[in-house]
Amino acid sequence: MKKSFLFLVGIFALLTDFFLVKHNAAKQAAGMALIKMSSIGITNLSGKAGGSVYSRNRGGSYVKNFVMPVNTFSEARQLVRASFGAISAGWRLLSNTERQSFINQAANYPTLNALGDTNVLSGNSLYVMLNKNLVNAGLPQITEAQAPLGTNAISGETTFPIYNLGLGASFTFDDTLQFDNASQLNEYVFEATPAVSSSINNVANRFRVLALTTGLNGTTPIASQITESNFAATGSAFKTAYESQFGVPAVGDVVWFRIKAINPKTGEASAYFTQKATVVNL
Repeated sequence: MKKSFLFLVGIFALLTDFFLVKHNAAKQAAGMALIKMSSIGITNLSGKAGGSVYSRNRGGSYVKNFVMPVNTFSEARQLVRASFGAISAGWRLLSNTERQSFINQAANYPTLNALGDTNVLSGNSLYVMLNKNLVNAGLPQITEAQAPLGTNAISGETTFPIYNLGLGASFTFDDTLQFDNASQLNEYVFEATPAVSSSINNVANRFRVLALTTGLNGTTPIASQITESNFAATGSAFKTAYESQFGVPAVGDVVWFRIKAINPKTGEASAYFTQKATVVNL
């Protein structure tokens, strides 16, 4: 039944796009939907087509009308746009040999698209992806791609961190690297969200970079543990950084954070390790 539904709405969307959507509106609403086909027709859709948005969640596939998002001019968003533009412009400054290195290595850095299928990037896209990881971690960009070297992975401790509002207390955490960091020196990006209600679990779009291992004390962790001291010389500095960006949270709220490792030689990024902290006042 779901497959028949996807097939029918897919055909309807494409016909609507062809006959009804005109000029600039067509460019904005039509989009570039990913379509997965099988012997029975369309089995999955993701993205925009014909003024509709196709996606899926825990309940299965769904379709909704496309609404043009508000172009918010937040400082964080402007920094992201400026960074992306600067990185993209750098591709044109590379030599032919440097560009070819990214083209040659693209197959070694596969990604997953919205349908969960493996995708091989173009050389240009690989250059942007790897250098965006480096720039976000405060690291120098690369002009030549090399074979992947891997990153450290991060796993959680048995105890959950807390955000303590008490006098002199800090936002504490203590996480485990899956192997000795000395075998592959990495830098780490620590991101956090504003305080949210304990009932909110969808916070993917609320994370902002809070601290870098290269940004505050210039040291790279060489151990099996990564703690607040790897990001700040003193315990109070981490709490101060959070409150200067998000304000003071309220007791009972939840702060989410996530950490990822970046290989400074290749631009590879690990998967995020995500955890949440409850705000207390001890």
